[in-house]
Amino acid sequence: MKLRAITLAAAGLLAAASAQAELQTWRFSGLIMGAAQTLSPSATYGEYTQFDLTFDTDAAAVGDTFAAPLIGLSINGASVTLGPSSLQAGTNSSLLSASLPSSSLTSLVMWGAPATDGWAQSAVKSVSEFLSYTDMRIEDIDTYLVSGGGLTWQEAVTQEYIVAGLPYIKLNHQAGGFQTYALIGAANITPGVPEPSAWALALLGGVGAVALARRRQPARQAEALAA
Repeated sequence: MKLRAITLAAAGLLAAASAQAELQTWRFSGLIMGAAQTLSPSATYGEYTQFDLTFDTDAAAVGDTFAAPLIGLSINGASVTLGPSSLQAGTNSSLLSASLPSSSLTSLVMWGAPATDGWAQSAVKSVSEFLSYTDMRIEDIDTYLVSGGGLTWQEAVTQEYIVAGLPYIKLNHQAGGFQTYALIGAANITPGVPEPSAWALALLGGVGAVALARRRQPARQAEALAA
């Protein structure tokens, strides 16, 4: 009975670990690319903003559209209420959109990089690919055009040839304005979670140890009676 309970507990923990591994939180650093409107009237070119986005990387796709990939959002540490979201994967771009039913914002749009193989481009095949290729695009532009060109990011966002290739986040406002942020950094900040395979090995090892101990118990009892 104990062995069965331990086995069931192990299965439950493994399922929970697998579900948690499907969620990823990414932190994107953005610099304002134009004159701010509703969100921050005093904002100027190059002002820094931090976006924390939590994704369901197991979001299902119908054709090239992933349903409900974005499940959490905060801007500069302040949580923002999310409505429906979707990710449209294309060969020239990947577009994430989400409604924001709050008092000041109406929606968020994020342009990310498509999948690339040398010079060829294709639609990303998962939410994880969308995040990975967007991160790679930012790193490449930093390496070859920003740091490689002797520029700071504040200088870089004033250069049209650099901004044209950068992923961005656009916030639309209830008052009719919008603000666009060039993304200059991306990091996966998901809390460390053991891989499901690691959970499985550890839990099955524990179950095996218990089973072995139970098999040895009758032999030890017989030895004690014989003595």
